[in-house]
Amino acid sequence: MTDPWKTGGRRLWNRMRSADYGRKLRVLAGTDENTLAWVPHNRTRYTGVGGVVLSTAVIAGLSMTFALSQVLGGFSLLLLLPALLWAVVVLNLDRWLISSATDTRWGRRTAMLVPRLLVAGLLGFIIAEPVVLRLFQTAVEQHINDERDRQVRELVDGLVRCNPLPGGPQPPGVPPDCAGKVFSIGIEPTALARELAATEEQMISLSNSIRVDSEQLANLENLARLECTGASGPGLTGIPGEGRDCRRLRREADEFRISHPIETRSAELSALNSQVADLRDRAGSAQRDYQQARDTEIQRQRAELENHQREIGLLERLRALDDMTDQNPVLWAATWLIRLMFVLIDCLPILVKLLGGTTAYDRLVETRTASHERIYTEVVQNTEETVLSELALRRHEKLLDLRKRRERADLDMRRHDAGITEEINETIAEVAARMTPEEPRPTNGHSVAGV
Repeated sequence: MTDPWKTGGRRLWNRMRSADYGRKLRVLAGTDENTLAWVPHNRTRYTGVGGVVLSTAVIAGLSMTFALSQVLGGFSLLLLLPALLWAVVVLNLDRWLISSATDTRWGRRTAMLVPRLLVAGLLGFIIAEPVVLRLFQTAVEQHINDERDRQVRELVDGLVRCNPLPGGPQPPGVPPDCAGKVFSIGIEPTALARELAATEEQMISLSNSIRVDSEQLANLENLARLECTGASGPGLTGIPGEGRDCRRLRREADEFRISHPIETRSAELSALNSQVADLRDRAGSAQRDYQQARDTEIQRQRAELENHQREIGLLERLRALDDMTDQNPVLWAATWLIRLMFVLIDCLPILVKLLGGTTAYDRLVETRTASHERIYTEVVQNTEETVLSELALRRHEKLLDLRKRRERADLDMRRHDAGITEEINETIAEVAARMTPEEPRPTNGHSVAGV
């Protein structure tokens, strides 16, 4: 009983051998199988070169897929079409770079391969960059998110600092970095805050003045009372009754009460208290409205910034990777090693051509090319001679034909002249005949003379 696994594996191997994948890979290297059949030992080399070309095209397609997914913010099956087109472009370009440099002379070979090597290196860098971004995608996106958070914090802090609440520390004027950040809100609590501060200061000043005057009036009235009752002490006479000093002290107290109207000023103080309470309510309400309007505007600008930061684009990823490599030498070395690896992969077929020397296949191609050039030159020369001879013959035939036509025209002209001469002679004869007189005819058998 046969093993189905062995039978299936043998069938698969036979199919692979019949498909001749080596021949298809050598087609990617730009080789000619008819010429390569004369040097079969070179097939392995060009099969490997074709495999490198195919690998570069596949990597280019993956790189384009990564780049487009990073630009559009996600993967889609529609991205496979431009990625496939890019892979085909890279495949054809690499195939041309390899197949067009088969000269066996070292100087011309180097002159042909060095520009192709530069093109391959540039192509390798283009392919490598999206792959590098894909490999470090997690770190790059984290760096971008941190940078975006920092931008949002700086925006909010700057807007809060440039639009302070009334009653807090106010910046002297508008700072230079606040240009374009100061809000124009219809609510102005600052004027109410200044009016409240001035009213409170006036109220405190009036209250202190009333207190001082009340204490001084109480002292004057107490001193007059003690003098009138005859109490003893500093500045007192100790004599009871309404004497001269008693009346004088009472008069001084009355004059102070009149010159310092405490009751009227107390009424003013009560009115100021009511005004301060009203101003405090209005200032608090205005400050709350201003703070709410300011916070709303800050949230609007923050939401606008975050809306712009929705998708991470390719340019932002490149900038983030550049910032990260500037701060981390190890990451810088790793990214450049990856880039150089892809550049080396893309340049490998050209390097094989440049450093591997000429092969027997190259010499056969050059011999065949030279032979084709000589054959083509001979064919062109023979064709040129044939065409020139044919043209000369046609020219000679045309000249003879023109000569025949000219002689025929001369003959026709002579015939025409002869005919005209004959017609002229006939006309002259007719005219002459009409002009000659006729002789008399005889009548009744007698001539005219006999009559």
